[in-house]
Amino acid sequence: YLFYETILGKQIGIMPKGEPCMIAAPGGTGKSFLALSCAIAAASGTNWLHYHAKKSVKTIFIGAEDNQNTLGNRFYRLLRGMKINTSLEIFETMKSNLALWGKKGERLPLIDEKGQATRAFEDLKYRIEREGNIGLIVLDPARSFMARDTEVDNGAASEWKDLICAL
Repeated sequence: YLFYETILGKQIGIMPKGEPCMIAAPGGTGKSFLALSCAIAAASGTNWLHYHAKKSVKTIFIGAEDNQNTLGNRFYRLLRGMKINTSLEIFETMKSNLALWGKKGERLPLIDEKGQATRAFEDLKYRIEREGNIGLIVLDPARSFMARDTEVDNGAASEWKDLICAL
């Protein structure tokens, strides 16, 4: 698990490492900020919400709703809010572990309508293999990384989930 909490002396994990997890809620409710704060906490090894990070991990955040400047502005506001900017050691850890990619306006489906991996999938897979030991990848929003029918076809959704697991 990437994060845990202690309940009655026992560590309970959330967000299993190597397993797909999803944040789901209506539009405009803060999912992107929540996901970005999770990426920052994972990369820096700090708390996320009331959960504690096991350790800092290499993290990739791909934001398809923001260009690089907007994503950077959100990122710096969160750094201040999470007080990451007050510790040089924590900031440097986070900086060395976090890759932020603002890809506004780009459709980056990882799977096509035939259930096959796309060039975007192969590029991401190559980056993961080259970087090595990536602990967290955030794809925001998930819809930008799906084929057209993934949200309405259970079979297509299952194929997409399987492809995500293959990463």
